[in-house]
Formats: sequence, C-alpha cells, structure tokens
Amino acid sequence: MANLDFRGALLKAGYIWVQPYVSRIIPEKFSSYKGIKFVKSYITPLGEFKVLLIHYQKDLTKLPFAFVIEKPIELTGISLPHISNSGYLCYANNDQAEWNPLDAEYFAKAIDNSIAKTLLVATENINESSEYQNEFSNYWEGDSTAYSFEEFPTATKNLRYSSLISKRGKNKRDSTEYVIFTEDENRNNWLKLREQATVIEDGTVVVVTVKRNNWAPVSSWPPSSLDEVVAWLARADRSAHDFLIFQLVRFSAKRLLVILQISEEGQLAFKLTFSKRYQSLLEQWRSRKKKSLKSMLAPICSPKATTSFIRLRVEAVDPNSIFLRNRPDPKVGDLRNKRIALVGCGTIGSFIAELLVKSGAGAGARGRLEVYDPDILKSGNLGRHRLSARFLGWNKAEGITKLIEDDSLHKVSIYAHDEDFEISTDNLKKYDILIDATGRVPVSLALAGFVRKMPSSRPILIHGFNHHWGQDSVAFIDNGKACYGCLARFTTTKSKTETANTSRYSCGSLYTPYDASVSVVSAALTVEAVLNTLEPKLKWTYTKVTSNIKQSQKRLSLKPLSSCKVCGQGTIR
Repeated sequence: MANLDFRGALLKAGYIWVQPYVSRIIPEKFSSYKGIKFVKSYITPLGEFKVLLIHYQKDLTKLPFAFVIEKPIELTGISLPHISNSGYLCYANNDQAEWNPLDAEYFAKAIDNSIAKTLLVATENINESSEYQNEFSNYWEGDSTAYSFEEFPTATKNLRYSSLISKRGKNKRDSTEYVIFTEDENRNNWLKLREQATVIEDGTVVVVTVKRNNWAPVSSWPPSSLDEVVAWLARADRSAHDFLIFQLVRFSAKRLLVILQISEEGQLAFKLTFSKRYQSLLEQWRSRKKKSLKSMLAPICSPKATTSFIRLRVEAVDPNSIFLRNRPDPKVGDLRNKRIALVGCGTIGSFIAELLVKSGAGAGARGRLEVYDPDILKSGNLGRHRLSARFLGWNKAEGITKLIEDDSLHKVSIYAHDEDFEISTDNLKKYDILIDATGRVPVSLALAGFVRKMPSSRPILIHGFNHHWGQDSVAFIDNGKACYGCLARFTTTKSKTETANTSRYSCGSLYTPYDASVSVVSAALTVEAVLNTLEPKLKWTYTKVTSNIKQSQKRLSLKPLSSCKVCGQGTIR
C-alpha cells in the first residue's frame, strides 16, 4: 500500500513511471537495478537535467537512489559538485535525514524539492571548491580497499604494501585488498587475521600531501587514468603535482601505490602498473643529475605508460584511529600504556577484558593486561560467558586471552594467570589500574584494605559486579576515599516488591539465574569507569543500573562512610 501511495505521489510531483516495456528511455546500465524507476526533468540556470529515481525498498524507510542520466551537452565531461562520475546524485543523507515513512505524499514532495535544490546548488557552484568538500573520497569509487597501519599524514619514507586475495564472507566471492605497513609484523598479523589469504604482490607506497586550494576538478570525477590525476593536481596544488612526478621517477618501480593525503578531506589512493618500456625510461631519468619536469611529464602521462590504473579506498587501522575514534575527547588518551590487572574472568570479567583491549589496553610499549582466574569454563557458563563452546574445559583466563590474541588487529600484551590474584602490597604496586570482577565480598574488601596500606604507587581500584540477585549492575571507583565497604547503603535496591534470593545451591556449587544482559551492563559500566580515570578530574565514582525499575540511578562521587571498618572506624554492615 505504501508503494502505491508513493508511486501516486511521485506522479503528482511530475515524475514519469518507467514501466518495463518502455525501459528504453533510460540508459541500459540502469536496467539491472532492482526497484521501481521514475524519471523527471529539472530546469537549472545551466540547462535541463533528467533524473532517474529508483525506489528499491518495499517501505518508505530509505531514500530512493537518484541518478543524473542526462545533462546539458555543454557540461559533457565536466565535473559537478554532488554528482558523481557515474551520475549518482547526493541529494540527502540517508542516515541523517528524518521523515515520516507513513506519509507518502510528504515524502515524495520532500525528495522532489531536495533534488531540485541540489541541482541548483551544483550548477551555481560548479567551480567552488567548498562544494566538493567531503565528496572526493565519497565519489572516488575505489575498486578495492587499502587498509593502512600507518597514520596519515606521515613522514615515514619506507611505506610498503601487499595485495592479497581474501574471503569476505560465506558464499561470497574472494576479493582483492591491500594492506599498507612499515613493519613486517603488521603485515603478518593482517595475514593471520585474514585466514587463507593469498598474497599476490608487494610494492612501494608514495604519499603525496595535497594542500587546501582549488579542489574543483577540471573534468569528470573520479579520474580514470594517471593523466587525469596529474591534470587535476596541476590545478589543485602545483607543488603536489611536481612532487608526484619526481617520486615516480625516484622509485622507478613497475608497481606503485600512491596515496593522496588531501588536507581536511582524508586519503585517496590508486595503484599504478607501468609498462616495461616506460619503467626503463623512468630508470634512465633517475640516473640523471639534472631532471627536467617538462620533459618527463608528457611521457609519464602517456596512455601507453601505464598498463593499469586502479582506484582504491583507504581505511585507517593504525592504533590512534582504532583506539581514539570513539573517545569523546581524544586528547584525554586511552589505555595503551596502562598496566592493568583484571581479577576474575567470569561473565563480567570476560566482557571487560574484550572491551579493555578495544580501548587500547595492552597495545602500548609500556602497557600490559594481566587476567587472573583459577576456574575452568563449564557447560553451565555458556549461556552468559563471552567464551564459546570451543573453550569448554579451558581455564577461563587462558581462554579469553587466546580469543583476544587471535582476533586482535594489533599486537596485545595480554597474559593469563590460571590462579587467584595474590593480594599483597608488592603485587598491587605492579599495576596502574586493578579491576575486581570477582563478585566476591571477601576479595573486594581485602583489595580495598591492602591498597590503603600502600604509602605510594597505589593502583586505582575498580569494582564491577552484579548485586541483589542479578537485579543491579554496579561499577565503583576506589580513588583512595570511599571504599568497597562504604557501599552497604548504596547497593540495596529500593523497590515495592523485593525479589527473593533465587540462588541455587548444591554441594560446592552456587549460581544465580538471571539474564546475561545484566553482566554485560556491569562490564560496560566497569570499562566506562576505567576510562573515567583518564580524565583530569573524576566525574563520578559510583553508578548503578537496576533491571526492574524505570528510574536510572544518579551517578555519585562517594565520600567515606564513618561506620566503615575498612576506611573508617566502625563495623561493616
């Protein structure tokens, strides 16, 4: 029904429904696109544009694709902002735009108005660089992806690449990808992660920095040859243009991967393969003491010089890109160089370990993550624990360490201890942060007491646990003021109907049935607490989420409890 209403609304807006038997009115390359197709002509100051709209969704929750299939003849081969070389028209952002999917008529009018406005902006700002910002990478249309372990911009002079064939999923075709690196260890780690990948070739990487200047392309975008790239650079940044030519001569390589580091835009990349004849010519020029840019330019840009030109997408996998991307304030830093001990690797601890590594734990030169737990994984743990059935019978600390090492993009200094944590001042001072995920009151109280005996080199102590028979998820930072013993008055859930203790006992065994989500929330709160300690000033030390009440617990900065036996003078309650 929604599609019928939408079709009628588009017809009212002046679109023509392209029925199957009249599909000759659209270019053949679009005939294979799934969806209902409509066309409409729009008048702009530069002439008439014909737009193809493809509604591919059964409901109205996604924007239809829009393509410019005809434009004024005088604009042939000329780049326009917001219109890719394939004709794709970027008239709205599918992820950010908001509309009512139940109002087909309004939706159709909004699309029509947005397309008209976008075409007007494109034709009125054809030479304005600002209109192209963020579109160079979006419209680059890379054929493959290059994953870079090197942060850009970079001063590294020995960047290399490897191209490989790898799998992209079940029943998916193998595809070509590239990895950019300086250290062999990064490349080898990548190959380990991309199981059964086959290396095709290795080569050199050249990085060309393009300053913010006149970015408007001189012709259609993206370029399809080295000649078109060079022509664009000549206008956009002459120094970058000259640098690229001299670098091609300097390396004189048969294969070369070039990265264009564009100011405030990101990275674009392409891979060149030179013919044998022209590679020899490059080698001859390299041996000359004096090199004439003018004499080298035409041969290098000759269509016969390169046997292939492949555009590549660049995705950053360097540590800063991975570990700082999700930090609200990257200047605060991450966990890379922190010495962290995780005591307890049950359900909460297993998820904490994984989340810590995703935040950089163990990835720095000084940093390390040590995991302690004497227990083994049993079948009863599988409903909640991070480890899967293949780890049955494994020590939990060793299992989670193995899982993390196998799946980590970067080298992680993580160590498993299949034993209880030795609570002593000598052991505690080895760490910057100590996380208590045991859920055992005696352990938590002992840790709180021992850190207070340390005059210096005291670690930050963080407790993460489930409370009140799986109703509460709690995280608490012991920063030397309030301690675990001070929590008695905060860990009692105030609800009209108290849930009875549902713990199930057997000889030597105890467990409490509740959803795995409770432990996942506790783990998330605990890692948030760890990251909170990186701030110049702690924003809070105590937080709780209760599963069976609607109100959220206000985050608190706790003060010591005078009746606490650990940090006060009284008796623990």
